[in-house]
Amino acid sequence: MTKKIIGLSFLLASSTLMAEGGRFDNEFSWVNPADMAKTKKYDVTAGLIYPIVRIPLSGTQNFPRVATAGAFTPLSQTVGGTIRETYTLPSGKITYRLNDKLLIGVVAGQSFLNDLTYDVNSPLRYSIWRSKLNGYDVAPNLAYQFNDKYTFGFGLDILKTSAELNTNFGFPNSLVPAARSIPFTLKADGWQLGWHAGIVAKPWLGSYLSLSYFSDQNAHLKGPVTVIGTSGVTGTGEGTGSVIRPAMVRMGVFQALNKDFGLVGQLSYVQWSKFKTIVANLPTAVSAQLNGVTQLTVPLYYRNVWVTEFGARKVIKKATLLGMLRYAQTPVNNIFKDISLPESNAWSSTIRGEYDFTDNISVFGRWSHVFQFNASLTAPPNTPTRPSLVAIATPSVDTLAIGLTYKG
Repeated sequence: MTKKIIGLSFLLASSTLMAEGGRFDNEFSWVNPADMAKTKKYDVTAGLIYPIVRIPLSGTQNFPRVATAGAFTPLSQTVGGTIRETYTLPSGKITYRLNDKLLIGVVAGQSFLNDLTYDVNSPLRYSIWRSKLNGYDVAPNLAYQFNDKYTFGFGLDILKTSAELNTNFGFPNSLVPAARSIPFTLKADGWQLGWHAGIVAKPWLGSYLSLSYFSDQNAHLKGPVTVIGTSGVTGTGEGTGSVIRPAMVRMGVFQALNKDFGLVGQLSYVQWSKFKTIVANLPTAVSAQLNGVTQLTVPLYYRNVWVTEFGARKVIKKATLLGMLRYAQTPVNNIFKDISLPESNAWSSTIRGEYDFTDNISVFGRWSHVFQFNASLTAPPNTPTRPSLVAIATPSVDTLAIGLTYKG
């Protein structure tokens, strides 16, 4: 008989970590191809983005009675610690003007990535996945500059997604030593093609309007799965699953008030509602070590969200300063919110500076901070045989970025 585990706590969909869920953005993802019209002849930019995510938490983990696993007495224990995430995102973009009308270019960078970890011996391993998820996007673009006021652009999104998930299906309250630890690992990757299009308009003096659309992408993943069962037997095989990058519509506006100062605004609508479930299909050898479980299913049922940004730009001689405030809704419905998704609507601030050393060379730096607050989180039992978790989490998200541009 087919068996499923419902409600496993995946960390790979947290909007803290997926760029347009509303937490961090960068110069190398979700780029309107029509923006290439700013290039006079060519433009080459390379950069590093360094997000720092910290999630301190404390709470109680409750293990139920599972007689078939030798766990005859329920167990309640205090858990605590900090889930961390730090990684470097190497990114870049190249634009080249073919003639007065046509421009080509390519943008490469992570559209989402996480690498959340905690102490391998922490009790959290029974209810939270240690996970890595990397969505690296290469976007070739083409733009047509109709005249000085209007430019149209189109591009492809070639998305390579890879995932690594680790958890433990053991029973710490079991009298059977082999049943106390059942480590599980899944590694998978896959490719998916998407598209995007945009328009840029300059309807009046000092104005700049941008509208773009990015299609959703359902990346189908496959790769090796390993589990060590209660009998000590290792089960391996190839598993499959899928992850969706949501569709998005974005509108941006800039209005110069004088030659040195202007106002900036941006509004994004992210279609997270297509992200309903994550399903991982397990091979027979692995299923046999998990009492016949053939699927791991995560009910997400995300909602669509708005992301609003506004700020100002100031030019001081060779330096350009930009200050922004962002308000982002979370896609996580409260009824599905658990310890792996410590999300709430949040404000964030960004300060960005760029300095022109010469007419051809400039450098930029950026710092963003998300203002998060304590969140009471409840992770219901994944199944009648898995633990529940009640905790308080205080997420902290900062992003640093540096880059170099050479243009002609």
